[in-house]
Amino acid sequence: MNKSNSLKDISINNDVYNDINNYLIKADILKVPHQGSKDANFYQFLRAVSPKIAIISVGLNNKYD
Repeated sequence: MNKSNSLKDISINNDVYNDINNYLIKADILKVPHQGSKDANFYQFLRAVSPKIAIISVGLNNKYD
C-alpha cells in the first residue's frame, strides 16, 4: 500500500483491499486495481474511499478487451 499525506492519495493491490476496507481513509486519488472491474466488493470499497479522481491503466488490444 502506498499513501502520500501531501496529496491524500492511496494505491493498493486488489488482493488486500477486502481485508483493510474498514480501515482506509478518504482519498483524493485512487489507482483502480484491474481485478476490481466485476467485483461487487470493489464498488463498496470505491464508495468508502470516495476519490475525486480514479486512475485506471489499460492495455491496448489485450486479451481482456
